[in-house]
Amino acid sequence: MSNAILIKEKYFVGTHKPIKLGVFIETEAIPTTYIYLNNEGDPYDGITDCEPYNPIVEPEWKELSGGKIVKGKTVLVITFFRFYNSFQNEEAFQLAVNQIKSAYQIQIKGEDLPKLGLSFIIESEYAKKTCLVSSETSLI
Repeated sequence: MSNAILIKEKYFVGTHKPIKLGVFIETEAIPTTYIYLNNEGDPYDGITDCEPYNPIVEPEWKELSGGKIVKGKTVLVITFFRFYNSFQNEEAFQLAVNQIKSAYQIQIKGEDLPKLGLSFIIESEYAKKTCLVSSETSLI
């Protein structure tokens, strides 16, 4: 597992709407992306802003909060990758994780706002053959 700490980013949205988020990836692993949107400072209640989806099958932009104003909220994006191929060793597994790291893109944009690529952290565990990518951004 990674010991990386994600520094929460800020994206200035003001009263612009709609704000859209896109996750883009090409990989042999099976990804499932979850988008959570909560008020700044509130704990996450486990309710997603949209249905979980596979960004390979649905590589389109997702509107946050149904196109409503999202100023003052925090968006948390988590993509979980499942691997169905068996890895001969941990080195082969790390190659697959590195491929995800180099191909994964998460972006946010608004109607009249510039597109912004967001940073993310990757946590992986060879014993469980899992990989998790997460990103958190304050919308101000």
